[in-house]
Amino acid sequence: MKLTVQLLKEMLVVGLGFGIFGLIVSTALMYTTPGFSLKKYSFWWQVFLSYAITGALFHLVCEATNINAWYCKNGNAC
Repeated sequence: MKLTVQLLKEMLVVGLGFGIFGLIVSTALMYTTPGFSLKKYSFWWQVFLSYAITGALFHLVCEATNINAWYCKNGNAC
């Protein structure tokens, strides 16, 4: 695996996507907790950042282990 500008762009896009969707899902799930309020939700940026980093690293691991190539061959992506 070669670390290229294209791979870094893909990692950024996947990381941002994971961050946005993760923040939405985790916030929605927090509403099931009694007493939850968005006014008390001051740690949203840590939630977003943790999901974004997780998404970017997940993409890197999939690229390094050829999961992306397998998925492109056997999945719906390509």
